[in-house]
Amino acid sequence: MPEADDQELLATFARSGSEDAFNTLVSRYVNLVYSAALRFTRDRNDAEEITQAVFIILARKAGSLRQGTLLGGWLYQAARLTAANFVKTEIRRRQREQEAHMRSTLNEPEVVAWEQIAPLLDSAMGELGEADRNAVVMRYFENKSGAEVALSLKVSEAAAHKRVSRALDKLKGFFARRGVVLSTTIIAAAVSINSVQAAPPALAATISVTAVQGTAVTVSTLALVKGALKIMAWSKAKAATGAALIFLFIAGTATVAVKAVKANRAANYPSIQGAWEGTINVAQLNSRLRLVFNVVKSGPVYSATMESVDQGANAIPVTDIRYDYPRVRLETKTIGGVFEGRLDTNTGVMVGKWKQGAVDLPLTIQRTDRPSSQTQTLADSDFISRAGSDVQGVWLGSLDINGSVLRLALKVAESADGKLQVRMDSLDQGSRNIPASLAYYQKPALTVQFSGINATYEGDVSASGKEIDGTWTQMGKSWPLILKPGAAAASREVHKSYEPASEGDLVGHWKGTLNVKDVKLQLLLDIGKLDDGKFDCSLVSIDQGGVRIPASEARWTPPEAHLEWKAIGATFVGKVQKTKLSGTWQQGGTSFPLSLERTKAE
Repeated sequence: MPEADDQELLATFARSGSEDAFNTLVSRYVNLVYSAALRFTRDRNDAEEITQAVFIILARKAGSLRQGTLLGGWLYQAARLTAANFVKTEIRRRQREQEAHMRSTLNEPEVVAWEQIAPLLDSAMGELGEADRNAVVMRYFENKSGAEVALSLKVSEAAAHKRVSRALDKLKGFFARRGVVLSTTIIAAAVSINSVQAAPPALAATISVTAVQGTAVTVSTLALVKGALKIMAWSKAKAATGAALIFLFIAGTATVAVKAVKANRAANYPSIQGAWEGTINVAQLNSRLRLVFNVVKSGPVYSATMESVDQGANAIPVTDIRYDYPRVRLETKTIGGVFEGRLDTNTGVMVGKWKQGAVDLPLTIQRTDRPSSQTQTLADSDFISRAGSDVQGVWLGSLDINGSVLRLALKVAESADGKLQVRMDSLDQGSRNIPASLAYYQKPALTVQFSGINATYEGDVSASGKEIDGTWTQMGKSWPLILKPGAAAASREVHKSYEPASEGDLVGHWKGTLNVKDVKLQLLLDIGKLDDGKFDCSLVSIDQGGVRIPASEARWTPPEAHLEWKAIGATFVGKVQKTKLSGTWQQGGTSFPLSLERTKAE
């Protein structure tokens, strides 16, 4: 009879509190957790207490872990965070001493190598993204085969091998920066042989009593559990904050009022008209985002728009400008962001901070005649496939993210010297021309990074040149993505009619305002009829940069319309009554009334 998998055992325990199910999980992973704790503490008693704490955490969170969680990776991360909290001060001291000793040593056999990397391994693992960390844990901590790793990650075996290889390269770099120069082969062998040690025989039985039954738990263990849960919650919140910052224009939940933009009328203030550009560094996500503020002065009044160059977001209205020299405040309420700084007329810069939600980052913007958004423009002709280049052209593919399909267009231009310029369109999210921060091709492997959205695509070009088989990774998660040749105009309008057949027809252009308390957001719906009789609908959020988001579904049963945008989790259901389309907008579990009126094309 085949063994139950981790998900089945977790579900059984969460549903009925089955001690047998939990004990099976403990027996599978106790050695992995104990070994991670022991590397941190170097004390077996402390390691046993940390191991108990980790499994108590698992028992408490068993019912809330998301479907598809790789339990080995999750437990390893929980052990790492718990142990780090337990011995934070001591670990720092030990690492400093160990690093000083290591700087004088180079390549060594596996046994000596392990002595060098063991004090640093778990910190290095913490630097990896979730998908990379899971791959290393499965391959070298659990000693699973490449095929088993691929099955768990739901990618091809070749893609799994690449992920493990690149993760090893990252570990190698981490160690090298701390004076430990080892090959990836030696690192892999040392970790595989030494990373997991046998836990004391009685520990599993003790865990079953403390975690499941809640008895015999020491005060120190309970304190450890509480502290670890806080750290895990903070780590999750930090990642969520980063995601909110990165997806400025996709979030769809930041709907705020556009107020009249007023400038200080002091006639003697230095003018701030022009383009201002700066970069915010999101360290926890290894992302750099270039922001451009385009400020225009009309008489005594200023107005402005903002661009997030690395996210493909343009013409986001600056909803409030306050200028009281030298203080400048530029607010973009539609994305919940504010720049506050001071103008230095001698250097032509504004030094200040960018604030968005819980994020508070330093930002210096400088006046420029050539903002990045203008210098990076490429024409469709730059992406036409040509002889002598395996990768130049437009490549189309779709991501399936929990049943929601997102179409992507990767547009690649290759110069004569082999340098690549890459732009990406997320067709179902309305994002266009997101610039790649790094792109290179070493036959057959193509690697493209988009730091602005914390994403990487890695794939192999087929021998025929008709397909790229690869993996899309974003925010620590990975999905298979196969790209095939397309056309630059693939995302553009096909023939459709916007002329309504009657006064009560759904076809046409509709404009309305979404109101949430004192919040207002202008929306435009363009609904056309295709030659085959089907409807085509796109949404434009005028106050959030004017990106066009195609509807994933458009149904019309007169007089009722059902429109859905899976990419942003939104739905509109309404009825046409002469020149009005009135109904309910639903997004993020919240409903708002929305009334739109016919308008001319914009």
